[in-house]
Amino acid sequence: MFRHFDNDMELFIIEDFRDTYPGSKGRKLTELLIRDILSEKGINDVVIMRTEKGKPYIDESFGISFSVSHSGRYFVCLVGDAPVGVDVQEENRANIDAVSRRYFTEEEAGMVK
Repeated sequence: MFRHFDNDMELFIIEDFRDTYPGSKGRKLTELLIRDILSEKGINDVVIMRTEKGKPYIDESFGISFSVSHSGRYFVCLVGDAPVGVDVQEENRANIDAVSRRYFTEEEAGMVK
C-alpha cells in the first residue's frame, strides 16, 4: 500500500487490490479495503454505510470523510477532515481507427488520422 500525506488529506493507493482478499469482490472487497485504510488511521470497528447512490461513508462523528475509486489494478482512497473526492482511471491504449469508424463521420475520422 502506498500512502501519501498532503496537509489535511491522505491518499492511499493499493496495487493489485483484488489479490488482497482472494474470494472477495464487489462491495465486500471495497468495504474490506476501506476497513484496512481506516485502521491505518486508528479507526476500527466502524459501520460502513452507503448513500442511495452506493457511495460508502461512515458516521460523521469520526470527523473524517473519504472517497474511493478503482480501475484496472488500482484501488485508491482519499481521506480528509472535510468532504473529499477522488477518481482513478487506468490508462489504456485506444484503437483510434476503430473509435473513429464507430463514433465519427468519414470526414471527422479523416481529421483524426
